[in-house]
Amino acid sequence: ALGHWKLESLFSQRGLLYHDLATQLTDKKQSAENLELAVQDFKEAHLLHPFTPLHPRNAANALSGLNRVNEASAYYEKAIQLQGGFEAAYKSRLLYAQHLFKSGATQIHTGNPVLGIKHLNQANEYLNTFPGYLHGTPYYSLKKELTLSMAIAYEDQKQFQLALETYDLASRVHVDPDANCLAGFMLTEIGDSALADQRPTD
Repeated sequence: ALGHWKLESLFSQRGLLYHDLATQLTDKKQSAENLELAVQDFKEAHLLHPFTPLHPRNAANALSGLNRVNEASAYYEKAIQLQGGFEAAYKSRLLYAQHLFKSGATQIHTGNPVLGIKHLNQANEYLNTFPGYLHGTPYYSLKKELTLSMAIAYEDQKQFQLALETYDLASRVHVDPDANCLAGFMLTEIGDSALADQRPTD
């Protein structure tokens, strides 16, 4: 059909098919190739209809899957800008927060904790721009994982006060013993270290 009609809807539909196929494939190379094709189609659709946030958001999702962090971020921001303040904009913000969380966690695990913490904080800022009930479980699950990851990252960087505050936030975001247990372990280690250094008051 695209051979006869260069329609926005056809590019969008084909892009979604490529994206869905990419998520089902176990071969990483084939999956990446389909994501690349999806990105191209979403960009074509966006050129034909530049005022809808749908195509930038879809392109951002595919770019995130390709780990093209900066490009994905640019398209998420474009989608958010186009959507303005309506409820649909919150979905773009939620997806962007998920992208930043994934990027931040990757940076921390690959030896760049400063950039990782920055991305986690940015993800948290986006989540704070809308009420959690709009998206329910996906929001609260991400918020819990995000705050716990931030607290652990602060602890690893010896920023214990920030870690303690973030563990406390995590315990209030979602009723779960994980945050309190991890905070307790951290305080125990700090106390043991203080005793070993002959600082009993600490």
